[in-house]
Amino acid sequence: MLEIVQSQQNDIAILSLQGRLDTNTSSSLETTLVDLVEKSQKKLLLDLSALEFISSSGLRVLLMIAKRVKGMDGKMVLTSLKSNVQNVFEMAGFTMLFTILPSNEKAIEALQ
Repeated sequence: MLEIVQSQQNDIAILSLQGRLDTNTSSSLETTLVDLVEKSQKKLLLDLSALEFISSSGLRVLLMIAKRVKGMDGKMVLTSLKSNVQNVFEMAGFTMLFTILPSNEKAIEALQ
């Protein structure tokens, strides 16, 4: 199960992901993120502090959205990865593809 809690701070969309991002749940995140991008949301902050697990399908959704946001001259930042989620990003070589910061505060500064 994946819970997505969405908020807004100025022009930054903040999404807190809680639970598991896998084959069964990645489509709901994709729908939420595509909606934001189609509404010209250029600054995305994904708080992963409560994300317990991510699979390759979850990584695919994040990569697809990051590319779309970058194509709009926007930016997507990930924050607060748990060690097991961080390990998946490292093994997949995704740490080089994303801006990953330790806190939402640092991410908001980076997105200003």
